[in-house]
This record gives sequence, C-alpha cells and structure tokens, in this order.
Amino acid sequence: MEINFNENVKNSLFVTSLDPVVFTIIDNDLHILLIKRDKEPYNEKLMLPGGLFNHEYGSFENGIKEILAKKTNCEINYMEQLYTRTGHDIRGLTISISYIALIKRKEKLNEKAMWLNMNDVLNMPQNNFAFDHLEIIKIGYNRLVNKVNYSNLPMYMLENKFTLPDLQKVYENILKVKLDKSSFRKKIIDNNMVIKLNEEKLNGACRPSELYSAASNNLYNFKTNIKWKWKWKITR
Repeated sequence: MEINFNENVKNSLFVTSLDPVVFTIIDNDLHILLIKRDKEPYNEKLMLPGGLFNHEYGSFENGIKEILAKKTNCEINYMEQLYTRTGHDIRGLTISISYIALIKRKEKLNEKAMWLNMNDVLNMPQNNFAFDHLEIIKIGYNRLVNKVNYSNLPMYMLENKFTLPDLQKVYENILKVKLDKSSFRKKIIDNNMVIKLNEEKLNGACRPSELYSAASNNLYNFKTNIKWKWKWKITR
C-alpha cells in the first residue's frame, strides 16, 4: 500500500519546533543569544531564537541555521543536538528539538535579538521567559560546562586570533575555577590545539601578548578533565 507522506504530515498530531541555545564570548564572559517575543502567548517575554521546522529545510541542522540567520543575523560556528521533548507549548501538542550552538559574534544582530550575560540569565525568574525556555537554557548551559571541561569548545566562540591568557579566562569563566597559567599553556600547546602567529596584541603599558589561532576546526577532547586534573579554587 502506497503511503501519502504529505497527507500524513498534514494530519500529524504534532508540529516540530527547533530551539537553539546559542552561546558566545563577550569581553571574556559567556553570553547567550535571546529574542523578545512579539505576539501572544508570552508577548514581550524572552525566548530562544528558534522556530517551526519546515520540511524544505532538509534537516534539523539546516533548519537551525536558516532560522537563526533570519531571526538574528547570526552564523553558527558549531552545534550539536541537546535533547528532544514534548508537551512544552500551551497551544497544543509539540515536539521540540533543542541544540546548543556556538558563534564568534561578528554579525550585527537584528532588532529584537540580544546578547545577555549568562550569569544574569541564570538568576532571572521563570516568568521572564516564554514557554519552558529557561529550563532548556539551563540544560544547554550544563551541557556546555561539562563539555568545556574536557575539550577545546571555547575556541569556537573566540575570534580567529586570540591570546592564551584570553583563552584561559574563557575556560575559567565557564568552569568557575582559577587555573594555573603554566599548566594551562602546556595543556593547550602540547596537544597541538593552537598555531602561534607572528603577531602580538598590545596590552597598554604591559608586555604585548602573542597571538594564536586554532590549529583545526575539529572538536578535540582531552584525555583528562581540566577541572579535576589541575589545581583550582572556586571563584566567588
């Protein structure tokens, strides 16, 4: 028996939404990309910059890219699927597929999009957000922190040229730890994660810092966790 795919889709009980949790680094601090909803329900509430999946996208990943480009003017540098859930929309049955995504923050944002400091967002009440997006944000944040602890993930949020002190500050900010400078440099350089450039960054009256770039666009996992292996202390 031949199945009419389009008819099945039209009669489906569920619509599918794509909800990306998008991070970047601004002034060495972690920020998240949010938009302000402009219609009911939840008019004027903060929400993730997602949208409904259209089969013309071809894949969920392409859908995330196209929706973000349209709603925020941002281009993704890295993404991975976070989780799938149902029942989050008060208007009816919905399947929501969440992703975490990282960008380098070069683009000028569209009018309703904004970068907010992640620490500020985590301290906001639930009623500041549309749907259950604060819950998704917290799950995405936990995934990011866990993965930063054993990988080069922060490099996907930095500019193409960066200093090792800047990179260390990003790890420290996300992991909430203070890392030993020499151990950090050794970890990064010995694993061939960066390429030294013949350029320097001026630091006012201080000695200039050498500039580096990522050695590869591939995700690299350390053999041991950063936070557990090195001496560290909780930053207050």
